[in-house]
Amino acid sequence: MKTALTLALACLLIPFSAPGCGNAKRQGDSQTTADAVPDTAQDAEYGNPVGPATVLETMDVGTYTYVYVDSGGQKTWWAAPQFQVAVGDTVHLPAGGALMQDFHSETLDRTFEEIYFAGSLQSMTGPGSRRGAGAISMEEAHAGIDMPQKAEGAPLDFSDISKPEGGRTVAEVHAVAKDLAGEEVLLRGKVVKVSSNILSCNWVHVRDGTGEEGTNDLTITTQDEVQVGDTVLVRGTLVTDKDFGYGYRFAVLVEQADLTVE
Repeated sequence: MKTALTLALACLLIPFSAPGCGNAKRQGDSQTTADAVPDTAQDAEYGNPVGPATVLETMDVGTYTYVYVDSGGQKTWWAAPQFQVAVGDTVHLPAGGALMQDFHSETLDRTFEEIYFAGSLQSMTGPGSRRGAGAISMEEAHAGIDMPQKAEGAPLDFSDISKPEGGRTVAEVHAVAKDLAGEEVLLRGKVVKVSSNILSCNWVHVRDGTGEEGTNDLTITTQDEVQVGDTVLVRGTLVTDKDFGYGYRFAVLVEQADLTVE
């Protein structure tokens, strides 16, 4: 979880918690093979079932719909932005479903051993075969995550932001990202956007006044809670070319970061 990030992965998602932040796992080595599901093809790249599936159970949770489906021998849980569906309907399972394992929904107080997240699902047979007025797409749910917003529309002042000892500026992180991939980075910046509870973590954009358009902003995933306008010390692992699915693709990302508000 292919569509073109728009994540992530903004800001309407229900409260999720799962082991580790951003643990959306593309499952290419699924124990269930194509031979075990003769009526449904397998996504060659990611291993999830694709094609028609019958809905055995469904529930709406916040802005999401969960469905338990039978795709011709393989039964799986799926979740997508809310859509109209009923038990007995047929839905089409898309390629590129993002598998999360041991996923815990705080709202349901339930742990799913395996569940796929999709940018959208749609009933092919029931009343939900036409998208309801209240339904939202993944893009709509996360609109704006790539466009950091300034506090109350006012320009942010970065004059008080200094590079931490032994650390780097936002622009420097972008400049050497390929060389630092997989390593811990330290930087200081001002929070310009927060998107909470997406794929089990909070997504924070920070800037420090360095860099040009495209290199003046860093996306951080964290379990810590901060607010727009906070000055934070960031310590996390730098990754490059990160693809969470749903079109959530990052050239540069700092994952599982500890944020200290200063």
